[in-house]
Amino acid sequence: DNLWIAMSFNVLLLLLARLIVRRDDAAQGSGYPQMKAMFFGNTMLSDHVLEKNASLEKVKFLSAETLSCKALGLALVVAAGMPIGQEGPNVHMAACISRHLRPKFFEKNLRSETVVQILHAACAAGVAA
Repeated sequence: DNLWIAMSFNVLLLLLARLIVRRDDAAQGSGYPQMKAMFFGNTMLSDHVLEKNASLEKVKFLSAETLSCKALGLALVVAAGMPIGQEGPNVHMAACISRHLRPKFFEKNLRSETVVQILHAACAAGVAA
């Protein structure tokens, strides 16, 4: 009887996590391959390529909504007891956090080497976490 209650609770947590993450396309998946693509100069941050004068508001891959969806979904999946890769989501969340520490700096220098270096450091912190 207790086994069915525990299994039902875990399934409920997993369904809730899936519904939360499904709201945001950028929060789905690991996030590691997208970050790796960004390091090699690919500015495709969601499902579209940024134009030359695109604002950072269009960059959904590093948005606060993506960060909150990914963090909550990851917490629910871990609470359900499911094995999940930690490095990819942590790398993505660390990049989102670094983008929100100085949003105006990222807005001005979206394609600069400094932003890439900051994202490298954030990803290293995510792997170390």
